[in-house]
Amino acid sequence: MLILLIVIAGFCIGMGLPTTPSYVILVILGVAALTKMGVSTLHAHLLVLWVAVQNAVTPPVALAAFAAAAIAESDPWKTGWTATKLASWIYLMPFLFIYTSILKIGWNFNFILTVANAVIATVAWGGALEGYLFRKTTWIERLCLFGSAIGLLHEGIVTDLIGVILLVGVLISQKVWPSKAPEMVPNGREIETKI
Repeated sequence: MLILLIVIAGFCIGMGLPTTPSYVILVILGVAALTKMGVSTLHAHLLVLWVAVQNAVTPPVALAAFAAAAIAESDPWKTGWTATKLASWIYLMPFLFIYTSILKIGWNFNFILTVANAVIATVAWGGALEGYLFRKTTWIERLCLFGSAIGLLHEGIVTDLIGVILLVGVLISQKVWPSKAPEMVPNGREIETKI
């Protein structure tokens, strides 16, 4: 709950301040509370810094997304919300900092396994959010991809195996049973799907 409150506070503070002042204010608000709950000082500061940086892509003051919209001559709000969707992984990272071995010092087995799980979970998360992997996903495949991402993010051999099995199942279904629905190319014309 405390991590969620820090994320919400960082979102609100980031509406009016750039990264460095946001970080300073969040250090005052969040680091002491996290350390009192048993989080190491290094982990607490990294969590707060991560939260302070994320305001660059989240509306209403998405400076990086709005700058990209100006360059691409696109709608700033649509660009901002698309950037938020694509960068939604940044909202999960503070939880990974605290509840997994991703910040452990040294190259041990748990660290390597956690990083590998996070990389694989990113593929599943992206496929679930976009609704596309090798082809357009069905709603069952999307649910399986979300389940795979959550299973891989939770430390434990059982949840890791469930996450990998769900992802492999979706990959097999995408490759073995191709969609019969026509796909759309960017200019709106339909193309035939090869079976």
